[in-house]
Amino acid sequence: MHVGLLIVATGRYAGYLPGLLSDCAERFLPKRERTAFVFSDALPPQPPGLRVVHVPTAHEPWPHPTLHRYHYFCRARTRLETEDVLYYLDADTRVVAEVGDEILPDAEHPLAAVAHPGYCGRWARDGRLARAARALGLGIPERRWVARPLRGAYETRPESTACVARHEGRVYLMGGFYGGRTAAFLAMAERIRADVDRDAARGITAVWHDESHLNRYLIDHPPRVLTPSHGFPEGWDLPFPPRIVLLDKDHAAMRAPIEA
Repeated sequence: MHVGLLIVATGRYAGYLPGLLSDCAERFLPKRERTAFVFSDALPPQPPGLRVVHVPTAHEPWPHPTLHRYHYFCRARTRLETEDVLYYLDADTRVVAEVGDEILPDAEHPLAAVAHPGYCGRWARDGRLARAARALGLGIPERRWVARPLRGAYETRPESTACVARHEGRVYLMGGFYGGRTAAFLAMAERIRADVDRDAARGITAVWHDESHLNRYLIDHPPRVLTPSHGFPEGWDLPFPPRIVLLDKDHAAMRAPIEA
């Protein structure tokens, strides 16, 4: 199986490439043949064990680098079609534990995406259990986590092609890591690119940009849902073992205009 890994890293985000590509070489589907397609305005490093292809991509002001990612993928379609599966991964992440075949599409689901850690459940500490355990001298863990499902931050304006009606949407999915079989991934990219352009022609930007459009598409094409282990925010305390960590950062500083 040939695996294509897609990373968009223009402007300041190119600074994340050395660490991320080194991680991927060591821990991202390490038993598979892998090629990282790096869409960047900077030459990416070439870590041992990972083939890296530079796809020259000009930096755009925020939010276009994220909103236009599907445009980048569609322009590179001929290159990407050589792979069996494709996965997109945010540049500002680290792969801290092995990511294996659990992410691969199955017979029923040609696409895979991650349950958003902020909406898959609200995790609360049951302090009464811990106090009772200590009083009895029992070795029960200090924390007991309770999930309370939450509705995600879908686009709700009917004017947008990303709109999700109140009766739709069960699991809100994050836009930082997803993928699947190449044909299914590229079909998704073409559809979302067209929807982003239709919104832009009417002066509309979806509330969470590409993530809003991704959720709209995956409601109609249900994916294999991965746990927040594959999208674990740095510094959070969740009942999942971290595999792909979303790095904390100063969003305003990272998105500020870059002077010529």
